[in-house]
Amino acid sequence: MPYRVTFVCTGNICRSPMAEWILRHHVAEEGLDVEVDSSGTGSWHVGDDADDRTVQALRRAGYRS
Repeated sequence: MPYRVTFVCTGNICRSPMAEWILRHHVAEEGLDVEVDSSGTGSWHVGDDADDRTVQALRRAGYRS
């Protein structure tokens, strides 16, 4: 059974998706059996993509998003 990790922030458009993609990258590099996702505590951003600044920061750091 895989480990499951969920990152949570308020709207799930900045902090939690960033943490999700960073951990996904490292899990894949190590070949670990871990399910990673993210969520928000509020519903006002449901269906929205990650904030552009989050995506840009991830790409600058070498992560795909």
